[in-house]
Amino acid sequence: MQNYLTLLGTRERHYVNMVKMYSNCSVVLENLEVTYSLEHHDLGFLQGIQEVGGYVLIAMNEAAAVPLAGLRLIRGEPCDPRCDTGSCWAAGPDHCQRYNYVVAGGSCVRTCSAGTHEVEERGVQRCKDCDGPCPKGRETRRDLERPGETWRDLERPGETWRERET
Repeated sequence: MQNYLTLLGTRERHYVNMVKMYSNCSVVLENLEVTYSLEHHDLGFLQGIQEVGGYVLIAMNEAAAVPLAGLRLIRGEPCDPRCDTGSCWAAGPDHCQRYNYVVAGGSCVRTCSAGTHEVEERGVQRCKDCDGPCPKGRETRRDLERPGETWRDLERPGETWRERET
């Protein structure tokens, strides 16, 4: 069974389907997807879930809490070796998890703000305050090179610039 954020009908109907699927359930044989709940939806029916055979996806929810305190085991599937982050939604190279956000404080943001720069800490991309001038990203020959082009370095005091010749 694969779903991946599919919304069938209205959010109310989706909630009713989740209640039917997961109520009085302690073992979910495949994937547990808790999606599209609204603020007034009671997700207490999830409390009894102890084991999930596939992945757990919690996304697009407005409910204040997703009560999975009883969850003890997520079996999942091994990620494809080509998943460079080591994270995936399911088996196969088409399901690798990609990160396009960084953590700033307790929030996910697209880019770090002025006075901070991006670092990796314990496998998580975070924004960290700069100690002095912030490091700047530089284009590298590999990033800019295209077939048939050559490069020559132009030196300026304190920096190296790349100029494209065609």
